Amino acid sequence: MSLSLAKNPITIAAISGVIGLSYLWPVQAHESQGVAVATVQQTPVVSVVSAPRSVTLPGTVVVDARRDLRIVAGQDGVLEAPPGGFALPGQKIAAGQILARLRPTFPQTERRDLSVDYAGAHRDALLSRLQVERYKLDGTQPFDIKLPTPTLKLLADHKSSQVREAQLKRALHGEISIIAPRAGVVVHSLARAGEVVVAGQEIFEVNMQGGLAVTVDYSDRTIDSSQLKQALTSDNQQIALKFISETYDPELRLNRAFFAIGESASQLMPGEPVQVAAGVGR
Repeated sequence: MSLSLAKNPITIAAISGVIGLSYLWPVQAHESQGVAVATVQQTPVVSVVSAPRSVTLPGTVVVDARRDLRIVAGQDGVLEAPPGGFALPGQKIAAGQILARLRPTFPQTERRDLSVDYAGAHRDALLSRLQVERYKLDGTQPFDIKLPTPTLKLLADHKSSQVREAQLKRALHGEISIIAPRAGVVVHSLARAGEVVVAGQEIFEVNMQGGLAVTVDYSDRTIDSSQLKQALTSDNQQIALKFISETYDPELRLNRAFFAIGESASQLMPGEPVQVAAGVGR
């Protein structure tokens, strides 16, 4: 059959045409039916990140324990007010200022012994003064080795008896000044006129200049307390905060952050409320 096809070129052309039409017809039919070819477009994915919100945390001005000074009684006694009265909480005091006077008290037996010693010292001082007057000395001459030995002894006895009498008198009837060692602000005072105190008892609590702090309590774990930098007082005064430390109360389930404040905010008082703005992430 192949030989017969090769000898008949008209037959070969007809067969080729039929084959070509068979390939072309589906395409034309497809176009004639109007079927649209869909194209896929890729839409870019946009990530939405929530911006941190801001909350206001309540804070409280407290005493910075690192700069707290407690003034105690050096011995048993009775408190007396100094000139101008006792310094009250909130008042500023200067270094060296007399905060109170302490009149020492003794047990009855000790006071009786001191009274006997004072009576003897007073008698010795009186006799030595009479001796000085007898020899026409005024008791103020400096010791000079050129003076006769009896005169030197007389002057020495006179001066020592005066010192002894003064010491015992001060112990029995004198007062001890309680002085502020440094400048600061009185935070707490137990000083009352006539108050009986014992040795080691606290009389004043003084906060040195710039010795205040701010505490902030919060429960949100997303708050970074080290990033809190400013607080606002009730009179809209801004104070700078410096992070100190942070603790956690397992019973209250609260974090408590401590911040130091500068000396410029020394007019604040312990217990005063403040507001602290904090950023909170979602």
